[in-house]
Amino acid sequence: GRLERYTDQIPETELSSALPITLRIPGLESRAKERISTLSATQLNSVLGEIEPLTEMLDRAVVLYAESGSFDSANYRANSLIIPLASAFSLDQITRIIEATAVNSQISGSFRCRPALVTLRDHNPNVTVEFWEQLVTRTGLDDLKPNVGETET
Repeated sequence: GRLERYTDQIPETELSSALPITLRIPGLESRAKERISTLSATQLNSVLGEIEPLTEMLDRAVVLYAESGSFDSANYRANSLIIPLASAFSLDQITRIIEATAVNSQISGSFRCRPALVTLRDHNPNVTVEFWEQLVTRTGLDDLKPNVGETET
């Protein structure tokens, strides 16, 4: 019907107000979650300002960060998606962020990479010292290990 089509094609100017509503309507929720998987970093950021992040939104933030194709996009996505959502990511999502950092030089070479990693380490209640140390060692990111006592800037 019309509501389903609208949910699939919510205009960008209405995303931040309409998408959160469609997520609460039975029958439209699954379509709204599918729509999340197509959002750009800017669109996702605008929606996140309106509601608590859903798993699908966090997953999309991880994908967008991993796909950063320039230092600028990596910096923008670190500042607008990774750092603000740091406490909400699951350990699996954090693992995917670190793995993406290891293979994407646009992320690892961006100036917001280290602050993003420190924020993930220090502000996510699921992250233990052991988990963090094993993850950054396994992915070859020993040089990006935050220094003891370092805080995000």
